[in-house]
Amino acid sequence: MLENYVSLKEFHEAICRVVPEAGSVEFTGASHSGLRVSIDRIRDDIGFEPRLSVEGELRDEYARGRV
Repeated sequence: MLENYVSLKEFHEAICRVVPEAGSVEFTGASHSGLRVSIDRIRDDIGFEPRLSVEGELRDEYARGRV
């Protein structure tokens, strides 16, 4: 099973692995360290299942010039 949850920090880390020249990010404001993005609702609503991992999709989109 592919990732169901990914934090913003993990998403940024994946971007940096795909695009090493990507800049750094400073998260400011209230801490939501436990907050994670979930695909549960889109899965429940329309049956979406990811084909690739977050990093795999980033690599695919970057190769196509979309990132």
